[in-house]
Amino acid sequence: MKTNEKATLGHLLGAADALHEPSTLKGAALQADWQNREDYHDSDGAMPWRNPGEDAAERKAYQRARDRLAGLGLVLVTAGGKRAGLTAAGLDEARRLCGLPVLADSLCGLDFIHDAPEEVRWNPGGYVSEAQLAGLSPTHRQGLGLPRLPDSAGGVYDAVLPLLVGGLVAWRGCSYSGIFLCAMTDTGRDLAERRRKAGEARPKDWPRLVKRCRKIKTRCPAATDAYCDAWRAVLDGRATATPPRPNVHQHEDPVDAPESATA
Repeated sequence: MKTNEKATLGHLLGAADALHEPSTLKGAALQADWQNREDYHDSDGAMPWRNPGEDAAERKAYQRARDRLAGLGLVLVTAGGKRAGLTAAGLDEARRLCGLPVLADSLCGLDFIHDAPEEVRWNPGGYVSEAQLAGLSPTHRQGLGLPRLPDSAGGVYDAVLPLLVGGLVAWRGCSYSGIFLCAMTDTGRDLAERRRKAGEARPKDWPRLVKRCRKIKTRCPAATDAYCDAWRAVLDGRATATPPRPNVHQHEDPVDAPESATA
């Protein structure tokens, strides 16, 4: 595989991860975020194609790389080339190149959420907090002006992103504590229950995966550099995005804190 093909995979993965990473948004930007994630899953992972090339020659080279990857079944191209994304095989290959866990690695996180006891869940919805996923108290939050979680919890985000991008887990904000909450989607719950019945569930592997994700070792610097550039561009763009369907308005229903926080 050529270097610019690897970079294209990293670019598309960075955009997908950035779209799904939990982020504090309000107003029109929040509505746009919901709608753009819905569009992502409704279109099997296609997003607006943002060519990473800096000049005409580079842009043509990246477009050819994208189209070659589509021929290999790693990339999906739609809307006459205006939208592109990674197939399931493409997501796995891009994550390997960037040294990130693939979906199969992260399924232990789905098992972990499925097995979480009721007393640590926000309800309705059966949500588990990012703090709980990091092995901390369900309502752990650092002080004003500090990151939500300590540096030791940083691996949680890379570990859970394959589940978010794969549509197996969804996130939401929580005004009670200011941290983010995660819950299984219907698809994720069905898979978790099948894994448990088949004896394939590995919830105890989750803390090890989070620890492993604290130190990411890339296999391809070009893919990782492209990932980081796309991730930053999409993450920053979410803060000022406008809803594709401005007349559609969604809202988050209140959730109650877990019993362990109120006992």
